Amino acid sequence: MIQISGCGSGTRRSDRVWPLRFLIPVVIAACGCAPALDTTVDIPGYPTCSPGAGGDLGTSLPAELTVTINPGDTRQEMLGFGASDCWSIQFVGRWPLEKRKAIADLLFETGLDENNDPRGVGLSVWRFNIGAGSSRQEHISREWRRADTFLNEELSGFDWDRQPGQRWFLQAAAARGVPRFIAFVNSPPITMTANGRAFCDTDTGSSNLAPGKEGEFAAYLANVVRHLRENEGIKFDVISPFNEPQWDWEAGTQEGCRFSPSDMKRVVDALAREDGLAGAEIEIPESGSILDLGRGANYLQAFFDPDSPTFSGDVVAPRIAGHSYKTDLPETGLVGRRVELRAALDRYPGLQYAMTEFCVLGEHGSGRDLGIDTALHVARVMHFDLVVAGASTWQWWLAVSPYDYKDGLIYIDKETDDG
Repeated sequence: MIQISGCGSGTRRSDRVWPLRFLIPVVIAACGCAPALDTTVDIPGYPTCSPGAGGDLGTSLPAELTVTINPGDTRQEMLGFGASDCWSIQFVGRWPLEKRKAIADLLFETGLDENNDPRGVGLSVWRFNIGAGSSRQEHISREWRRADTFLNEELSGFDWDRQPGQRWFLQAAAARGVPRFIAFVNSPPITMTANGRAFCDTDTGSSNLAPGKEGEFAAYLANVVRHLRENEGIKFDVISPFNEPQWDWEAGTQEGCRFSPSDMKRVVDALAREDGLAGAEIEIPESGSILDLGRGANYLQAFFDPDSPTFSGDVVAPRIAGHSYKTDLPETGLVGRRVELRAALDRYPGLQYAMTEFCVLGEHGSGRDLGIDTALHVARVMHFDLVVAGASTWQWWLAVSPYDYKDGLIYIDKETDDG
């Protein structure tokens, strides 16, 4: 069974064509539930909309409203809206062909069906996870949170037949006109980590990438990007070598690797020397919180201040990437933290902001909700990321989820062979 997130859409089975009512990225940016605000501070009176709990969503608007558009007053150029193939696409991409195609249509199609309903949500960015090889081990207990690697069975060379389900969806996205592809990494391959696993432990130190393996890691990523471009026709626009590097990643529930700014600098320098990237920008650091972009770890200063010892602004993309987790409610800084971020970004002229991962976490994340409350909650986060923080791209976490959680655009049965 397949379910899609939407506004009161209910369950839709995979044996029919569904009228589409998607959650994101086309919730129309919450125009109807985002009244004009003074966004210079957090606003205690801002109407709350907790997922699944409703809330005061009313707006007081006159019967007639005049909107004046000034085309000379421009903002950021949008690079697109997307989602990732973690972790279910490795299985879904090997389901029966008709079901694969139906899911790909829902994610990527931009046209109309015979009833003039949208055939799909039209994602314009697709995030491809280059796995670390945790699927070759059993250290991560949940099979659906492991990932393969392009290394062969002996872990001694490449096997380009690996990750077949994910590669099928790369082709499906390209065939349906997706213009932008991102290759992202949660952990270096298990052959390059200090503990031989795809997550950290208490003895890991500042990073689980083994000392001196920066060049090997960079070469591995460049080889993957080169092979998929030259042999499968997929040109990656971005390579993202880190994911939420400030977290310790010791729980062992999914692939992950911590990195200090100095650790990241060494990897970035090695990647910049690889010609196999062929135009793919290096995008960093995919911070797990926007709070660490302009303060805390202060990745803006670390990587984009020319006086910083870890300055990388001359070799990475002209943007900084972060995730909107735990700042998605008024009381956690929905407005104020994005005002702070925008002010910090403005100290680096020309630097863009990429919001590269979000789903509903914490107490509000539990349980699937295909209705309007969660849709409006997500749309509100999107609104302030785009309007206040000035994000140039906005990317959801799981395109397809088997979980009872608010993390998927499409929900499926947890079956590896069919569903």
